[in-house]
Amino acid sequence: MDDPYQKFNRTAIRTVADGRLRFEAGGLEFTVLSCQYNELPPGLQIPEHEHPCYCLTFVERSSMRTTCDDLSIENRAGGRTLFFMPPAVSHHCRFGEGEIHWNLSVNFLIGGPHAMEVNERIACRAAELRYEIPLTKEMEFLLRELRRQGMSDAPLAPELLAHLLAAFLETVIQQTFPDALKNASGREALRAVFRHDRIDAIKRAMWAMVRDPNPAEILSECFGLTPRHLNRIFRKGTGRNIKAYQNDLRIFSACSLLHNSSLSISAVGEAVGFHRPGLFAAFFRKHLGCTPQEYRHRRDTASGERMEIPCSATFFPPQE
Repeated sequence: MDDPYQKFNRTAIRTVADGRLRFEAGGLEFTVLSCQYNELPPGLQIPEHEHPCYCLTFVERSSMRTTCDDLSIENRAGGRTLFFMPPAVSHHCRFGEGEIHWNLSVNFLIGGPHAMEVNERIACRAAELRYEIPLTKEMEFLLRELRRQGMSDAPLAPELLAHLLAAFLETVIQQTFPDALKNASGREALRAVFRHDRIDAIKRAMWAMVRDPNPAEILSECFGLTPRHLNRIFRKGTGRNIKAYQNDLRIFSACSLLHNSSLSISAVGEAVGFHRPGLFAAFFRKHLGCTPQEYRHRRDTASGERMEIPCSATFFPPQE
């Protein structure tokens, strides 16, 4: 990767590590898990998977073709669109032949008191838009400034990058999903999804419940079924119960924060629903065989190499 892009990634890592990329906007709570340029070989194919977070991508070189059900989306360098994929949408993708692919990607979560309704509205609208967001003049300006400041040697580059990224995400949400910010309940829309695809609706709702101790009870109230019946439906479709799926979400989110930030262990545990560090450490060890401190130490001793964030095959099936 060319030096300016490496410089951008170093600045973005510092920005995330300092905890600057957690902010509130429009009554929503944003947590940015990563912001980076990716360099990928020509013709690379990514098998079917689900993003365990929002993924916003801008292609700068070559192309990216994404297939979701019978929908094919192609993003090319020089285009005036952003690829936007909500959590829990199964898709696979292939990168262009003939030249190395570069893209800028931002992975983030949206929380807050009305997160379940907001996330559902965003998911429905994103599907209507075929997972492409046209770049407005404001978005284009902020994207250009993000790139410029991230590649700058200025001492305040991390602070500026944080402000620009917050403004960029807020602009994308406000201009593309204005209905998501309205106070009217979105549960009826989620129930409509449930009638069409029960597993998809449960997965989509779960992203607002990473911190909730009893997600099945909240879902049962939303969908009008008992927690036991919902668990039976979900287990039949996925082989896992609702609590196990929530644990997958918690592990992925915790690993992302431990890998990309210098937030304290207790703050990371709090972010994924554990109010006591001891409980978080025990949960982490049970699922990954090491403590959060040991996982972070591996990151710190990786000598700059990219470290894989472990997560369930629920999200990313292994490549054959």
